[in-house]
Amino acid sequence: MYAKLPALRLARHAYLDLVGNWRGLVQVGGLWLILPWILEALDQPLLGVLGDLAMSVGIAAVAVAWHRRILLEEPLPARFAPITPSVGRYMALWAVVLAVVALPGVLLAALVLGALGTGDVGVGGVLVAILSLLSLTAAMRLQLVFPAAAIGEPAVTLRASWRATRGNAWRLLAGTLLVSLPPAVAGIAFSLALGALAEATGSLVLGWLGDLAPVAGAWIQAPLLAAFLSYAYLFLRQRTQTLEPQA
Repeated sequence: MYAKLPALRLARHAYLDLVGNWRGLVQVGGLWLILPWILEALDQPLLGVLGDLAMSVGIAAVAVAWHRRILLEEPLPARFAPITPSVGRYMALWAVVLAVVALPGVLLAALVLGALGTGDVGVGGVLVAILSLLSLTAAMRLQLVFPAAAIGEPAVTLRASWRATRGNAWRLLAGTLLVSLPPAVAGIAFSLALGALAEATGSLVLGWLGDLAPVAGAWIQAPLLAAFLSYAYLFLRQRTQTLEPQA
């Protein structure tokens, strides 16, 4: 019998953890918030690409530092989250999970739409939505590799994560949405509101702040999701043998 993950409680703990450690987030993530914003604000194509890269690296660096603080009780870095081999592994796993789960789902959805043709858009849309949801829940089964990579635990492979999360895909999805959607929606809402005010008033400052809002949303998502996955990792490690390092 699988252990039922208390997703709502763990998501609540993730928010409480962020509130209790907000100074630490500013400490380790401030540079990774400001740098992408500045690069995007310069409004040059190449700098925009560098800004996107800096944001991805920064999110991974902050997440790794947050995982290590919770799982290893390691203090947060004194200045900013550094780029370490763990950050590289973390980002590589993003690509692997996308390739293993998301890409096949997208290709299958494209094949379904192609087979149905343009006449059954409604049915095709429903099928694509179902396939996307199945791909997303499958991706949830692999999420434990991220906290494991952050702390350098090679025993927790994609297969081990899949086995340990049996019966908890929907709970993991619910928890992930609870910690990811609010900051994302808030970031988009603030960006749209500040963008509208900037157009109405001609204020460059409001325009720049509007560009900062979605970056800030991702910046807040990183520790929230890292905390939730860390708590899920601890819970499942205590209740299953799958995540135990093999002698």
